[in-house]
Amino acid sequence: MGDRNKRVSVTMAEQVAAMLGHDRHCWQTGDGLTLEEILSRCGESAAAQSSTNRKRRRFLFSDGSVLTCSAESWDLGFAGCFCQQTAGHDEAPAADGHVCERLRQASCPAEARAPGA
Repeated sequence: MGDRNKRVSVTMAEQVAAMLGHDRHCWQTGDGLTLEEILSRCGESAAAQSSTNRKRRRFLFSDGSVLTCSAESWDLGFAGCFCQQTAGHDEAPAADGHVCERLRQASCPAEARAPGA
């Protein structure tokens, strides 16, 4: 019964994902607001960074949450690399050439790697 009164904390990245219906391939809300417009409204709360091959961008929110974008999709991300949470950490080059920076440094914990990796 105590669980019913427990408040669930939602991160800023999760709020953005919810606005886009948690559809990693949807780039705008039902009323036409694009991901870029949503992020610009976050202002300084969403600091943009580009991966070394410049094919992925991540947005670090002031609450520590992360949204990572590639040309094909966006997803919640990790603070230490440009991988997307749904896909896990890319051990082999992804379609866009991305390889997890943390795995290159051999510091990625096994439980955080992609299934079957």
